Amino acid sequence: MALVLKFLYNNFYSLFVEFQDPRTKDFPILHTLPQILAVIAAYLYFIKSWGPRFMEKRKAYELKTILIIYNSLQVIANIWLGIYATYHSYWRGGWNFFCEPIQEDLSPEGYRVAFAMYCYYLLKVADLLDTVFFVLRKKYRQITFLHVYHHAIMAFGTFVASNFVISGHGCMLGIVNCYVHAVMYLYYLMSCFKPDMKNSIWWKKHITHVQMLQFSFLIYHFGRPLVMQDCDYPQAMCAIAFVQNLFMLLLFSDFYRRAYLTKKKEL
Repeated sequence: MALVLKFLYNNFYSLFVEFQDPRTKDFPILHTLPQILAVIAAYLYFIKSWGPRFMEKRKAYELKTILIIYNSLQVIANIWLGIYATYHSYWRGGWNFFCEPIQEDLSPEGYRVAFAMYCYYLLKVADLLDTVFFVLRKKYRQITFLHVYHHAIMAFGTFVASNFVISGHGCMLGIVNCYVHAVMYLYYLMSCFKPDMKNSIWWKKHITHVQMLQFSFLIYHFGRPLVMQDCDYPQAMCAIAFVQNLFMLLLFSDFYRRAYLTKKKEL
């Protein structure tokens, strides 16, 4: 057993010390593997066990003021980060849209890209509060497998990216996702002031369209290097991102079918 623990420790040290990108290794807040795993574990425990038990004999919290502040900050943060990352990568950085290799750029511009990736990771951790608010408001029907899986996998995936894959072809995912989330949180913010919007199928349907368009674009973005094989970017990372976005597109397509097409036929 001692040899097994020593082996795991040595490999953990090798991965997180020797191969960690130097641009973000000293950034604070949830930047080690045990920390992010603890956050995700606490998140799952709260929404699946402790939270529902805590709310069992309590009235649902309204949380209107908190939601207005939270959604407003999310809209501002996602718009700012999307523009900031686009400017310092594809605009000022001159990145290639079709292929951008991973580069450990230690220039000031490289550190700005690293900062953007780190901020994106923190945003994905903050997104976990969506589900916490659902529990406190007793909106249990909205806590679907799709919702929980998406939030948990994004928090862990961006942790890995902010440590090891800061630059390169994969950054497009974060940039596109920021703009999509800005639209999504703007809808949530507007619904705080106009609750009737929550019953508007038009809004919900088109936000789902935007999300599905996002996944379709990213499938192309990561699939092209796999087919053309003309990009010096790790094929394994492209394959993982391709499969993940394809899986998300299938989940959202199934949700769209059940939420809008099936119900329409029933009416």
